[in-house]
Amino acid sequence: MAEYLLTHQVKATDIVIDDQGNNTWLSAQNFKKSYPDSTSVVLVSQYFHISRCKLSFRKLGFTRISAVSPKYFEWRDFYALFREFFG
Repeated sequence: MAEYLLTHQVKATDIVIDDQGNNTWLSAQNFKKSYPDSTSVVLVSQYFHISRCKLSFRKLGFTRISAVSPKYFEWRDFYALFREFFG
């Protein structure tokens, strides 16, 4: 996702990559710890993962949540959609 953002004129200093979060909830918690006063966030992930991301950040008190995903589809996304439904 970082590569996608960089190719769309987002500065590298504006991108936060969480390599410690083992799941969406932990990634949201890590972000909140790093930016405790923040109430807004722009989430970038695969389209099928956006709802779970928004829910996690909303539970942590973020009030302005925007999201974006790349506009492409891969065959493995069928599996991911199925998994996200139950997640």
